[in-house]
Amino acid sequence: MGGIIILFNNTNKQYKMGFLSIIGKGIQAMIDEATTPESFKMGEKFENYVRNSLFIDSYYDLLERHMTIKQTKTM
Repeated sequence: MGGIIILFNNTNKQYKMGFLSIIGKGIQAMIDEATTPESFKMGEKFENYVRNSLFIDSYYDLLERHMTIKQTKTM
């Protein structure tokens, strides 16, 4: 079965990914997006704002981070 070959110019590595696996990953991403609660999305946006705007990496070290929705679902 053939696949799509993606070549990156700055490396000599070739990555093969079948067309169906690309479609499958896209569908899974859409399902994850649709099933994630809005309250969780809002909380993630707030965390990212605080991390990127108030506690900048060059001044602060991140010691702990809450689990993502994907990590929570697997428990």
